[in-house]
Amino acid sequence: MEVLALREALIRSLGDIYRLEAFSALGDLLQGESMVLHFLLAARGAPMFPSALSQELRLSRSRITAAVNSLRRKGLVATEPCREDRRMVLVSLTEKGRELIVEKEGRMASYFDRMIKGLGPADTQRLIELIHRCVDVMGGQEQ
Repeated sequence: MEVLALREALIRSLGDIYRLEAFSALGDLLQGESMVLHFLLAARGAPMFPSALSQELRLSRSRITAAVNSLRRKGLVATEPCREDRRMVLVSLTEKGRELIVEKEGRMASYFDRMIKGLGPADTQRLIELIHRCVDVMGGQEQ
């Protein structure tokens, strides 16, 4: 295949993947408010400063502030002043937030379990290797 045909086939194939419900759910989990909930869940209930969330998630402080405020209004996170420095705020996951993110992660696990079952271990490993290679090839071009 010539380069133009390969490019078009690759774009179509990636578009097909992108339109799958599993990848839409993955996109939701890996960005915005769900990413904050996921990170707080991974911290095993340890309250975190918004600045730490910003640094760890590589999001601006203003985006973290907006996400935390929205999540707080929805009852998914709680905020409380830091005991050592009352000007600072700590963010923690509420039970409602924990339940929501656990449900989303469970749904993701079932999507990808189905993919692994359909592809089999060898093709799944090959797909992982190709994804890593794509990231290596394209990673330097996005800066």
